[in-house]
Amino acid sequence: MNLPPANWYDDPTDPTMERWWDGEKWTEHRRPAVPAYAGGAASHQAGELRPVGDMIGHAFSLIRARLGGIIGVGVIAAVAIAIAYGVFILAAFGLAFETNAGELFETNTDAIVLLVFLFVVAGVLSVASFLATTTLLWDAAVGRKRSWGAAFGNGFRRMFPFLGWIILGSLPIYALILFAFAIGGGTEGGAIGFIFVVFMIPWIYWSVVLYFVPVTVVRETGDNALVASFQLVKGRWWRIFGRMLVWGLVMIGVGIGLGIVFSLVAAAVGSDGGPLGAIIAIATAAVGLTAFFLYYALQAAPVVSMTYDLVGDGSRPTGAPTAEV
Repeated sequence: MNLPPANWYDDPTDPTMERWWDGEKWTEHRRPAVPAYAGGAASHQAGELRPVGDMIGHAFSLIRARLGGIIGVGVIAAVAIAIAYGVFILAAFGLAFETNAGELFETNTDAIVLLVFLFVVAGVLSVASFLATTTLLWDAAVGRKRSWGAAFGNGFRRMFPFLGWIILGSLPIYALILFAFAIGGGTEGGAIGFIFVVFMIPWIYWSVVLYFVPVTVVRETGDNALVASFQLVKGRWWRIFGRMLVWGLVMIGVGIGLGIVFSLVAAAVGSDGGPLGAIIAIATAAVGLTAFFLYYALQAAPVVSMTYDLVGDGSRPTGAPTAEV
């Protein structure tokens, strides 16, 4: 009996999933199936970007597949930041008894230290949660199972490499901006505009490259993240940029919806003075931050989908194995 080669196939037990066939038997590795769309390709070759409609569907399927973990990451990060915010608020109330509220940050070093602490905690948790969310989405794409706690751990572990690559990758952008200012300093208005347009082109191109750095970092390939991201974009920039623009419209719509819901919740809860007002402010901040961290999934999902298409096994072969499941 001729058995099909090792690959991903439609899972005979679950039509919404694909399952890995190792050439002889089914394994327990599963991933979300790519939904078929009217007018879209039912399959695509490895190294090829799927149609825009398929990409949108695939991105949302990745989010659905790991939604529980994504929510867990968002809640933990939001609660931790809200607690830090609460410590700052309560400490500020205590310090306010000793000085005028308007002079609090001008005269009290402790308040400034607390504020810096709050910013550091929020920054660290924001970066770690973004990388954790990206990790969960990449796991969904390749069929790997990982708890949200393990994903958070990976986010913290990969945070400094990520920041290092982003800072290094941002240097050319800042250099271009400074160079444009230096050249345009003594020129007329029209010439300045032309110079900035010329320098915007490489800036926009390189920004798309940086868009792939988070996924490259969490994949832990050991490669230079900037070089690997550039290789993904090279020769496909316009197609990737177009998909980013379309997804940007999706994010704007979701952002407007979340903003309306959050405004309604904040208005319904209201505010009050004193400790009760502080508690309400902390709770509202926690809810808002959770929604914000869920928004990270929307930022990461399309780039995970495109990265998977380009470096993963993007094909969906026909002829499912007939061996016993």
